[in-house]
Amino acid sequence: GGGAPPGPPPAPQPPPKPPKRKRGPSHKCQSCFKTYPNAYLLSKHARRVHSGKAPTHTCPKCKEKSYQLHEDLVAHLKMCGKQYMCACGWRARQMVTIKRHCLHTGHSLDLVQAVTVDPKSGADARAEHSLSGDEDELDSGARS
Repeated sequence: GGGAPPGPPPAPQPPPKPPKRKRGPSHKCQSCFKTYPNAYLLSKHARRVHSGKAPTHTCPKCKEKSYQLHEDLVAHLKMCGKQYMCACGWRARQMVTIKRHCLHTGHSLDLVQAVTVDPKSGADARAEHSLSGDEDELDSGARS
């Protein structure tokens, strides 16, 4: 009674991979076919880009910028008439830009000042304060 001796036991199988996570339903703009992860963002896009109406929310400071959405005006107002000035005199409207300037030139970010300017003429209204040690101001300036 012979027969072949039993072979080695089968190698253990790796656990099954979990199914790939599906993204939520995509919401497609019927005008330009851009997609958004939810209906709210699609709605904002449609009002900003495809409303066909003249923007109704105009900046009361500079009188130059107008927006379809009030929240876009609110974001603009946070930066309208503000600039950041390096000790060398170089200016930027966004904190991220002045940070990059200081990084590339070796200038001290501690000497950067927030400066209020007349939004229409661009002339200095006043230097508000030095930004040294004010991390909240440094971080909030990066948003525009």
